[in-house]
Amino acid sequence: MTDVVIQLDLFPASALLAESGTTFMNTRVAVVDGNVEVWRNEYPAPVVVFTAPLTSFEGNVRTGYTLHTDAGTVIAGRDGGCGCGATLGTVDLWAGKRRINTSL
Repeated sequence: MTDVVIQLDLFPASALLAESGTTFMNTRVAVVDGNVEVWRNEYPAPVVVFTAPLTSFEGNVRTGYTLHTDAGTVIAGRDGGCGCGATLGTVDLWAGKRRINTSL
């Protein structure tokens, strides 16, 4: 079994792709193996709408995160609510891998 290192996993979250001005609500924002991933709830399964290697970051779970990549900046923060009923909250996005949680 291979490992996956999870440095950040925000759900439910909103994500602003700063360069395009696109905001995604009800997302899951993660930093996985050094890559920023923005997942959106879709039927029948969640889809990745943004992924790029993380180059630097600012912030924390209370104030939100600014995640810098060569492909652009993602501004992410927690959404209100619990995310109940959303596939993103229950699906194993990294199935078949052993999850190792660490911090940014």
